[in-house]
Amino acid sequence: MESEPAIIPFQVRTKPNIIVCPAHGPMYQDPTKPCLLCVIEAEKGAAHAEDGRTPAQGVKFVVKDSGDRQQFVSGMVRDVTIGKVECHRAFDGPMLERWVEHLTAGAAKYPDLNDGRPNWMLANGQAEELRFRESATRHFFQWMRGDTDEDHAAAVFFNINGFEYVKARRAQG
Repeated sequence: MESEPAIIPFQVRTKPNIIVCPAHGPMYQDPTKPCLLCVIEAEKGAAHAEDGRTPAQGVKFVVKDSGDRQQFVSGMVRDVTIGKVECHRAFDGPMLERWVEHLTAGAAKYPDLNDGRPNWMLANGQAEELRFRESATRHFFQWMRGDTDEDHAAAVFFNINGFEYVKARRAQG
């Protein structure tokens, strides 16, 4: 009998419903649930560690090092941030919150699966990929026209994300 895969621990950030996964960085989700990307990758047997072990096998993370240092007035020394992705920038401006509101409204209309994954993450074929593109295009035109009957900008984000999600799933086979 297979045992449940071990889930990489996460810590809750100061903003509500933001978690920081060691493997995937900050994301918006219920902080009482494990990182959904870790769960999906564990199910697929994807490796998180350089030695190829999966979360179920007890990953030991490494601390990456650029070799360069920044020293602060206090004396603290840290690796430099040059060339690193600046995830915090996703929180600038209104769109992240609007996209999350769109996702929340969608979850009320199309409930999550029993394992906590959003319904839209079932999509895995060309038909769904094309539907995401069609919807993104329609919402983009509605946004360009200035329609305010719904948040078309957030819907564009949702549908582009869905398209890219399916595209990546199809590329993985």
